[in-house]
Amino acid sequence: MPQLDNAAWSKGLSHVLRHRPPPGMRDDGFVLVDEVRVHVHGHPSEAQIACLVARNSKKRFELKEIQGQKWIRAVNGHSFPVQGVLHSMHFAEIPAVAAHGTQRCHLESIFELGLLPGGRKVIAQGLCVLKISPPKTLSKR
Repeated sequence: MPQLDNAAWSKGLSHVLRHRPPPGMRDDGFVLVDEVRVHVHGHPSEAQIACLVARNSKKRFELKEIQGQKWIRAVNGHSFPVQGVLHSMHFAEIPAVAAHGTQRCHLESIFELGLLPGGRKVIAQGLCVLKISPPKTLSKR
């Protein structure tokens, strides 16, 4: 079996679990570890996947044992709906102030058209609160 570093396995696992759901994936995004590992380049073992999940500083994955079988899912960033991962907000729950990080080159379009939906189905929620107002003119640095 070819040896790959954890970063390559993490990227491969993220891609499969977030964007290429293998057969047998449940509505809540969990898939058998044995099923998903064959879709990741290098075919990491169950033990290697468990180690990868435990050491992943960004906590991208969740492992669960159900009836003696190991299941895994990505916890965010899906390009398809997943039950139990996404959190819907009612209009009344939306905070008065929110922050959006972007590159300067996109500001003019955002101020003109607003934030447009992309491919992701979830917005990451953080603890950072900033209040910004659109500048009267945009300067490019």
